[in-house]
Amino acid sequence: MARRLHVMGIPEGAVADDTDANNMSLYICTHECTTHHARYDIRAIRLSDLSSILKSKSQSQSKFTKSELLRKLAFIEGDDVPYLMGCGLFGSQILLAGGQKPPGPEMSIGCRYGPYGSTQIYLFETDDDDEKRKEKVYNHGNRFGSSPPFTPPPHDHIHSGGIIKGNCCYGKLHQVKAEPLVVEVGGKLFVLSGGLLASSESPIFEEFNPCEGSWTTLPDPPDMWRYTSEFHYFSCAIVGTKIMVSTPISPVFCFDVAGPNPRQWSVCCAVPFPFKGMALVLDSGLDDNCSKIVFGYEDVPGHGDDIVAYMMFNDNENGYCSWFPIAPLNLLTEFSKLVLVGGPDDTFSFVHLGGGKVCFAGSCFTPSLDPPVSLEEDMNLIVVTFEFSISDKDSNSARILAVKALGSCIFPLDFASEEGKRCQAKLLGCFVR
Repeated sequence: MARRLHVMGIPEGAVADDTDANNMSLYICTHECTTHHARYDIRAIRLSDLSSILKSKSQSQSKFTKSELLRKLAFIEGDDVPYLMGCGLFGSQILLAGGQKPPGPEMSIGCRYGPYGSTQIYLFETDDDDEKRKEKVYNHGNRFGSSPPFTPPPHDHIHSGGIIKGNCCYGKLHQVKAEPLVVEVGGKLFVLSGGLLASSESPIFEEFNPCEGSWTTLPDPPDMWRYTSEFHYFSCAIVGTKIMVSTPISPVFCFDVAGPNPRQWSVCCAVPFPFKGMALVLDSGLDDNCSKIVFGYEDVPGHGDDIVAYMMFNDNENGYCSWFPIAPLNLLTEFSKLVLVGGPDDTFSFVHLGGGKVCFAGSCFTPSLDPPVSLEEDMNLIVVTFEFSISDKDSNSARILAVKALGSCIFPLDFASEEGKRCQAKLLGCFVR
């Protein structure tokens, strides 16, 4: 019997109280690019506060403003800070990696970054216990096996706001990585070069093993140089221990981090992923453990940009995957006239909040085209939360995907930097800790 899955909307409701989840925070990492330097900010909002804000849309006004609840935790900026770094969560640490080096004095006026990539890694420890933070960040003996404890660097080597160079824990990448994908899979850290691949040299894929405290180069995706011009716009999904990537004109390549050595890339689907960027892959809860529910961000013809649900069927034995779209979820309709959803500088991130709850965060930044450039060019952060469930089979052997909108809001993100024209601002990633 063919599998069928339909979508059904449920009226908007308040976020359900969840004591464990509400003790956690949503961390947000953003990148600001000016004509003078790059800046990275890390902010956080407690899930309990986010719940209150979402409820306040239909109830009494929240005691604190949204800006007060979205706390600024850390930032880094300066002439030596790379542009276009990738961002990911590894354990309790938010990492910034790779990017493009700032332009040198020989570069033309107006160049935002130079032709050379970066191997640098920066970290921010989310654990707010000072002793635990020192132990995790500086003590190789506790975090990375039997190496001797590391002495913290002098204060003047620590960058502003708690983001520091990660040499003490991670060293540097073997090769430069422009706008890389930075993900933790199977307890290890993986960095895959993303944008501006023409300026990256092989190897573009590396693995960090925390038990050994060292980087290992991995094979490049097959025939990747054929897709150089399009690889900046890759789509990605993490399915168990598998990293799956595609470009708009390539098949889906799969790398199983738990596969037998020598691990290699394989083609798991002949057509590219339909969604943009990183999708969220979750267990569907169906009897067949090869079935996954996928949430992606897609420009749907005749509909516009929206969150779309898909079913993915993963054939572990043959290493093949297939999927089909269920339906757009119509969760971004209210923002279509408020912000430029779907613009060229929009970025987004999906976060699993536990159970069937999902958070989507999207950003929009529109630079001014009319001189003089105003410093009031702002980026808005859109936060949408929803809950999904999949029903048992009905009399027609069909299942229903129920999607319940829990709430939404817009956070204005103000940047502290006032040096130079702001050329770009983007959301790099969101994480729950």
